[in-house]
Amino acid sequence: MAFGGRLKVSTIPTYGIRQVRAIDVHSANRLDSTIRLVGSAERTQRGIEISVRPWMVSHRSMLAKVEGVNNAVFLVGEKIGTQMFYGRGAGGDATGAAVVSDLIEIARDLAAGQMSAKKVSGFLNSDDLQISENPQPVSWYLRLTVKDQRGIVARVAEVIAHHDINIDSLEQEPHLPKDRVSFVITVEPVSEPTIRAAVDAIDTFEFMVEPLLLLRVE
Repeated sequence: MAFGGRLKVSTIPTYGIRQVRAIDVHSANRLDSTIRLVGSAERTQRGIEISVRPWMVSHRSMLAKVEGVNNAVFLVGEKIGTQMFYGRGAGGDATGAAVVSDLIEIARDLAAGQMSAKKVSGFLNSDDLQISENPQPVSWYLRLTVKDQRGIVARVAEVIAHHDINIDSLEQEPHLPKDRVSFVITVEPVSEPTIRAAVDAIDTFEFMVEPLLLLRVE
């Protein structure tokens, strides 16, 4: 709707919160940040950059202030600047109102003798949008859970350096069992395909207990 075109839902990169652990919440707090699940779409010279994924956002960000059952939508434009729409998106009252609204709309369609999709701008009679294959560089948070052994940090750092990525910080969570040690790395801005290549390489190491968690830092 924002860009007047169509996108296949299956082409949108989507990552949930299943891998997010308490250690990530603690790490975010140490970095003066919090974690929010964000759906974003931006028009760039490379095409549309779009995804649904957890972001690590600063406590000073308006995104960080969206809590509880509330949702927020941010619109950013050249002429309008940034606008925010905020309100309840879950809970009994909000869900009940949405269900009743849908039932009333269906009943009206039945009474009018029509049951067809509504013509919504951006979904019918519009061109396909081009998703960018080379997104703009952003910062990233990486959390590794490993079996403790010598040389882990050196091997991980070697992979990161091989992909021409600069490490911003590295911290290890203390007092964890040796068979499940976690440490976190933040890196300077780099495009997603580059950081994904590094993550894929790190995940092949024998000391990895579970897949590496990658969060966008905003």
